Amino acid sequence: MQKNLEQTHHQNILIYLLSNIFERAGYYGTRSILIVYAFSELKDAYMPAMLNFYALMASLLIITQLLGGLLGDLLLKNKRTIILGGIIQAIGAFVLCIGSENAVYASLLLLTLGSGLYRPNMIANFGKQYLQIPKRLDSGFSFFYASISIGSFIGVLLIGSIAETENWTYGFILAGLFFIISIILLLFSKELPIVASAEKIKTINQRVLKIVIACLCMASFWLFYDLGGEGTYTMQNAFIENSSTEISQEFFQEVNFYFTIPLVILLGILWMYKYINRFLKITIGFICAALSFYILLLVPEVPTEQYFYILLAAIFFIGMAEILIGPTIYAIITKHSNPKYLAIVMSVFFIIVRLFISLGIYIRRMLNEDAALTLEFAFSGMVMMAIILTIGVIFGKKYLRSNP
Repeated sequence: MQKNLEQTHHQNILIYLLSNIFERAGYYGTRSILIVYAFSELKDAYMPAMLNFYALMASLLIITQLLGGLLGDLLLKNKRTIILGGIIQAIGAFVLCIGSENAVYASLLLLTLGSGLYRPNMIANFGKQYLQIPKRLDSGFSFFYASISIGSFIGVLLIGSIAETENWTYGFILAGLFFIISIILLLFSKELPIVASAEKIKTINQRVLKIVIACLCMASFWLFYDLGGEGTYTMQNAFIENSSTEISQEFFQEVNFYFTIPLVILLGILWMYKYINRFLKITIGFICAALSFYILLLVPEVPTEQYFYILLAAIFFIGMAEILIGPTIYAIITKHSNPKYLAIVMSVFFIIVRLFISLGIYIRRMLNEDAALTLEFAFSGMVMMAIILTIGVIFGKKYLRSNP
């Protein structure tokens, strides 16, 4: 562990974090009520086609993200593409106020396109704020990760509440306003010159290797996370059904939020003053994930109330794993990519993650959709990744140095 005192965050960082909070609030808030709105307001005959279109848009998101990366890096520049994506998403939210089947289709298309333009360029441009202060990358992306969770929580809570208690239209209008606020905030940010990292990197092969390893680590984490998530959900539901307390599935989701937000902010502060090998942090993250799934494997199929705190411990460790791995991966990709093409690299990274998650669907089918088996498989995968990374950190000093 090294001290990390000579570089500080600047004003642009706060602007990007606030913009990201409002955009995520609009995006997740809209998603949280869109399906419910469709089921309650549209005719039943339209629902199968609408659900198929919803699934299609979810699949096409990675294509729109690649389009966003290409536009941002090669044509419009990142900031302009972010603003364009925000405008398109705002239009998508406002279109829902029309209240027709065609409006839902148009909105889904606009939200998918707008989010695809926004996400890779936002992450890339946020990372570029640290090109001259690279020792703050880990801290910065920890705060960025916190902004995603805060935004999604606020959006689902506020937009969902307004749509439920007042009117669907008010919820969609609020989502559109969130998108607009995110755009307005960015207008106050200053464009920084694109410069390479001040720290020396020997060869392009080392940079590419670290980016590839980082992408595979993140993709593997989400593969096993999703597989284990089904077992976790099943276990929590079994506990709820056999508990005399008024605990719901929403409670466990909120606990995850209350655990991760303070922890990721604390880690962001810690990384401001201390530097730890990035691959070591990823290794610790996989160990935490494996520990989370191992704890769940100890819980019987019909958990009683005495296992309540064990379930909370599992949530804590999987949350810790995510906030150790996610921000660190973004930091590695940002540091070792060519800043001129960072949004493209991020969009390709999203495609790799999506492909691994899709692989998880086939693995789940091979395991006959058995929640217990998928949880065991996920646990084994997390352990395998932790072992591989531990060996790499200990013996791969040529590539995984203490200051990568």
